[in-house]
Amino acid sequence: MALGLIALMVNPDHWSSPLLTPMPVGKDALVRVTTRAEEWHCSLFPDLSDEEIRATHASLRRLLGALGERRG
Repeated sequence: MALGLIALMVNPDHWSSPLLTPMPVGKDALVRVTTRAEEWHCSLFPDLSDEEIRATHASLRRLLGALGERRG
């Protein structure tokens, strides 16, 4: 759009909702943001193994799901 990061394309599955398609400059921006975020995430808790992070993530998702069920 204004920054040239994405283009709106016709969505054949839903005519009133266009598809957002990344342009080359948008893809480059996404790679830069993702790379920096990954570096930052890895620096937060360098002593945790991938398995510990996955287990913590799964536990948090279950807790949030349970909270959502109680509210809903």
